[in-house]
Amino acid sequence: MPIISVDIIWSKKTYDDIKLIDGQIVIEEGEIWLKGRMTSSEWRVFSNAYPANVDFLTDFKKCLRFENAYLDRKRVEVNILGTYIYRQHSINYLKGYTDLSYKLSEISYSYQCEEEESYAILDVPFMHLTNNLSNLNHYPQDIILYKDDYEYCFRFYNYDKTMLLGNVDNDDYLDVLLVHMSFFFNLLPNVFFRSINSNGQTIVECHAQKYPFANEALYHSELPYILFGEECNFTYFFENSLWCTFNNESKMKLKNAIYTFARCKYCDEPTQFLMLYSIFDRYVGKFNTDPYSEMKNNFLHYNIDISKIGKRTDRELQKLQLILERGSGKKVVVDNFCLLRHYILHFMANAKIDKYISESDIIDNMRFAATIIILNELGFSNIKFRTEWDYLSVMVDS
Repeated sequence: MPIISVDIIWSKKTYDDIKLIDGQIVIEEGEIWLKGRMTSSEWRVFSNAYPANVDFLTDFKKCLRFENAYLDRKRVEVNILGTYIYRQHSINYLKGYTDLSYKLSEISYSYQCEEEESYAILDVPFMHLTNNLSNLNHYPQDIILYKDDYEYCFRFYNYDKTMLLGNVDNDDYLDVLLVHMSFFFNLLPNVFFRSINSNGQTIVECHAQKYPFANEALYHSELPYILFGEECNFTYFFENSLWCTFNNESKMKLKNAIYTFARCKYCDEPTQFLMLYSIFDRYVGKFNTDPYSEMKNNFLHYNIDISKIGKRTDRELQKLQLILERGSGKKVVVDNFCLLRHYILHFMANAKIDKYISESDIIDNMRFAATIIILNELGFSNIKFRTEWDYLSVMVDS
């Protein structure tokens, strides 16, 4: 990954400019670092300009400029518009210097060059891609998938990343791939590095990795129990979804549902409960005095039996003695998961509610239901549980 040597100059009104010594932008291992060194006297001036670091984060992009930036002897133009600082670090040395490091969210740069191949680096381990493709148990040089009019060529990059060749300058081309990866592998994929060459110029965009996928079990835990077509690998899933036939509004709604589902893995169970319910709300819900009845009817559109997610009257939930009070003064006993969601939003949660959610099977059932909804919305209509796992089903009995 690149290391850009650059003159980093701090320029702020009423202060003399400070040029950092040994300025560098280092892009490696999913991270972007801005590094440099100041003398002790310069550090005192710089520190006094931002007491307790107040205003520095908002000042950062306005007060730094980059000159004489080079990458492998090529002159580059650096752009930090849109970035923010994840972390800042300084080390003071006895010899009179202070080393500064800033971890950035994103950066871009450009340079003139002869024609190069455009490519993107995805924060998705190549092994997870090969393990979910039919008849592949090794690392081939390239993997090629097709989606509508596009060809996707994947290549091994390193242990925790995959190289994508092709139309990486096309946002739609990338978006359709990322949304399918997010759902099938249960992750929040990121395009860490995108290099686009056009008319003798290469433009590079870098986005820091947020999640260490190489150390995670990247799989959708509900999909192995469900049949949704002739094959249930990523190739079949990706090539047979109807994503490209949807209008932009439907795509955004579905993209948000998939993001919400994948985001759950990083949340505690009570928060997962609220996030999964938000997917139900968007597709089968309607806030009224009896949300359970409303959802019961609308879940049937997806062949889901709401009673298998949570009973109409849950005795364990009733034991918590939670009461919803309407604006009219009417009091309603919280006795199902729909009313529990409303109670949490309007009256806050408590330790007893957290314990109930963690010890019940409500999260597992909600995840199955959300999975079935999303599969349906992607165009897979022949969905059923595998025979040996039918006792886990939340679908209407056939």
